[in-house]
Amino acid sequence: MRKRNIQQEIIIILSKWGYEPVSENELLKPDNINCSLLYRKNLYFENLFNIEIFINFTDDSLLSYPEIYISEAQMDKLRARFPHIYNPIPHLEPSKIFYKDNELFSVCYQLHDSNIVPRTNLFMLMNIVETYIRNYFYKIVDQQQYIKEYNEYFIGIINLLVTCTDSSKESWILYSPEENIILDNCSQKLKKILSLKINDNYNPDFTVLTNHKKQLTITDFFNFLRLWDKVAYQHFIKLLKKNKLIYNILISSKNFVFGISFSWIRNETKGLKHIDNKKLLQNPVKFHIVHKYDFKSSILRNLPNEFRQGLFDKKIFQIGLGAIGGYMADALIKIGAGFENDFIIIDNDRLENGNVGRHLLGIEYIGLYKAEAFLKYINRQTLDQAKKIRGLVENIREYSYQYFIQNKIDLIIDATGSIEVQEYVNEMVQDIPLQYRPIILHLWIYGNGECVQGLWVHPKEQQESGGCISCLGSSGIGLYNQYLPVIDADVEQRIGVCSAFTPYAISEGMMATSLGINMLLEWIATGKVQNNYQTRYNSKYSDKKIEDIKLVANPLCPMCGEKNV
Repeated sequence: MRKRNIQQEIIIILSKWGYEPVSENELLKPDNINCSLLYRKNLYFENLFNIEIFINFTDDSLLSYPEIYISEAQMDKLRARFPHIYNPIPHLEPSKIFYKDNELFSVCYQLHDSNIVPRTNLFMLMNIVETYIRNYFYKIVDQQQYIKEYNEYFIGIINLLVTCTDSSKESWILYSPEENIILDNCSQKLKKILSLKINDNYNPDFTVLTNHKKQLTITDFFNFLRLWDKVAYQHFIKLLKKNKLIYNILISSKNFVFGISFSWIRNETKGLKHIDNKKLLQNPVKFHIVHKYDFKSSILRNLPNEFRQGLFDKKIFQIGLGAIGGYMADALIKIGAGFENDFIIIDNDRLENGNVGRHLLGIEYIGLYKAEAFLKYINRQTLDQAKKIRGLVENIREYSYQYFIQNKIDLIIDATGSIEVQEYVNEMVQDIPLQYRPIILHLWIYGNGECVQGLWVHPKEQQESGGCISCLGSSGIGLYNQYLPVIDADVEQRIGVCSAFTPYAISEGMMATSLGINMLLEWIATGKVQNNYQTRYNSKYSDKKIEDIKLVANPLCPMCGEKNV
């Protein structure tokens, strides 16, 4: 097979599209930026205007789109032709490349995460690039669209200021907006900081800051703030007068939030205008991106519309925090459990050294009860935002059907993988009146991990046509032959300290969790799980497999036998 000469293909397509090469002798750039495939072209926008653009294939493997630049001179030309355009122009960032003494500014694509790069069709690639560039500049020259784009581009402007003022690019996580508490990146501890509230009706003019070629100082921020909001500016002066030490300030309004930091160690015995304190005004200011930490928003962002409500409106009761239960509980929280309604997890075992190899929880939790350890883990992951989670050091034998009548639960998840627990839960639930009876989801690993299985038992469906864990088999005889996922399984057992255990890899607990979450999402989207007895095999297993089925009453089942038809 002939190997592609991608570089040659790029040169040919650029020539066909009217681009001319740029000599590296015309450039001033850092050594780490590749400009061997930098080309330029005048792009015409009907009879309105034209712009010289530069295209740079920095990645000749074509795993990403090329960079697009326009020069500072072209930006001046745009501003002269369209007076509503002012610095910083949205989605343009300095590239550190200079062409004939003019700095080139990179156009942010907003394509890289959403468009597949058509590596094998360079004509299509060029069409995508130029279509986007045309759409971008049509937006910029339209005054109404420019204002909208500018307001939405706030985070990009702050990013630019962060790049200019803080080489470490330290961001802040805003844990509690009401109390101005951030998570300190260095200490990983929460701390309260000073806050400056801006009038929601005012928009900032960042040109005061972005037009600077030097290090930004407290004085520069003074001037910027005075133009933005005079009341906030006066409050800022009061903060400087009142506080001997200031390092971090949160700047916020309805539309904007960012942080600034600077050194302010003033002489308390002197006024703000005294020379000792006036010197401090030349101290550098650093800008910081502020991430509003909202775990719920993160969940909603990732759920497709058909699963949009997730588990926020459901009360969940999970049994077991072992190899399946740890991953399952973590995943349930990431689709909404424990934020607005109760998520109760019970397990009375401690995490032991031998558990760590296939458990969500790591070595730092060894010796702790799993329920308490998981609560510590998840509170740290969510910064205590999942306030309805309870981890209880209890055994399911301590619960009876009366509990579930008095405490309405939507779903019981049995993640123990124990047939004894499966039977006990099934027997207990049958005593609950139908109007209070929760759905049960049983999850387990079969054998040494040849497959994982799940059974979804909806009370109304069981009432009508049967289908419960006892329809599959019992602790006395195992699964009935027709439901066996693996025929003649030779299950390996090992002896531990005062106990036996079944070896299987970490992947099986994860696979069981994946199966369970998919069944849950089907229920959230459609109100039911069509095939309620499901099996997922590992990739190594190649013998006879069973299909997912709708389990109905088995005549041998003590709970559902009479419903068999």
